[in-house]
Amino acid sequence: MQQEGDKLDDTIQKKEKEIRTMKKTLTQLRERNTNFRSSFSRADMNGSKAQQLGVLEDKAQLAEDTLFKVRKELQVLQKSMTEDKSQLDHMMGQLASNEKRNSELMSAKAKFEGDVDSFKNKLDQYNEKVSAYQSLSHQSMRELQYRKFHAELISIQADRIGQLLVNLGEEFPELRDDIQTDMKKMGL
Repeated sequence: MQQEGDKLDDTIQKKEKEIRTMKKTLTQLRERNTNFRSSFSRADMNGSKAQQLGVLEDKAQLAEDTLFKVRKELQVLQKSMTEDKSQLDHMMGQLASNEKRNSELMSAKAKFEGDVDSFKNKLDQYNEKVSAYQSLSHQSMRELQYRKFHAELISIQADRIGQLLVNLGEEFPELRDDIQTDMKKMGL
């Protein structure tokens, strides 16, 4: 946009220079024409000088028409330049706004990444605790199974001992009463 504005400025300056040159040429032509007319009180309207005068007047008219067109073109270029400058200013404002928004987003991203790292650290800590609890749980489970097995073994042994005592009481009737009394005391 800036380059287009610079190109428009260069074009405007060239056109203004052309306009000044054409004005100067027009002024010179008019002066010559006036001088030429005044030098002859009666001019021959069919002579070569009259024809030259007609050619010069045509050239002057063409120069005025060209000047008018160049001025119109200059106005269009100036209006276009003004609109382009306005558009450039608007775009610069948007750029500044976008840069500010980008900065805010980068700041939010950095904060988010920091939060993610913090949560990852906490997650690692919790995973370590869970692993430790699982390890403890496995140890407790093994110990519980061991105690259950041991209790079942003791129960089986107690049943066998009780059966053995009953058998002893049947084989030796004189000990039966003592054995039954002791078994009741023990809860067998």
